[in-house]
Formats: sequence, structure tokens, C-alpha cells
Amino acid sequence: AQLLVSNLYMFNGRTKKATVIDWENDGAEVELTLDPKYDSAAAEADALFAQARKLRRGSEVVADLLEETAAAWDLLQAGQLDLQSACDGQIVDQ
Repeated sequence: AQLLVSNLYMFNGRTKKATVIDWENDGAEVELTLDPKYDSAAAEADALFAQARKLRRGSEVVADLLEETAAAWDLLQAGQLDLQSACDGQIVDQ
């Protein structure tokens, strides 16, 4: 999206494809092709930025879920060890 915004001047009403320089990747040439479902390059850039924000929020949610899962896993492992110790103790007592 940033690369598209940096090169909006290259996309007039009829231009749907342009080769641009990506200075953040050692000046590599990148071919940008507009999605026909958008009315303009600016509209596509806005949609891409919105998608990036959504993905960022989603990754934060996933990180929280992974942290909760790890804590639950630790609790289950501790419970399993306690249960194993209790079962081993009963077998020895009999």
C-alpha cells in the first residue's frame, strides 16, 4: 500500500499497471497492477491499508490466545503430574 501511495502520480485514469522502484528493498523494480474492482489507485491503497490494520489487530488477538493457551497447557501438565504422582502412590500402598 505504501509503495502504491508513493507512486500514485503514475496511475492516471487509464493506467492500470506500472513498474516502480522500491527504495525500501534496495531499489528493486516492482510491477504494480491495480485491481479492477477499485475505482482508483488511491481507493486500492486505502483498502490495502484497511486490510493491514485488520491483520494487525487479528495478530494481536492471536498472540493473546497463544499466551492463554500456553498458560492452560502448563496448568494441564502440572495436573497430569499430580495425577500421575497420586496414582503411583496408590499402587505402592497396595
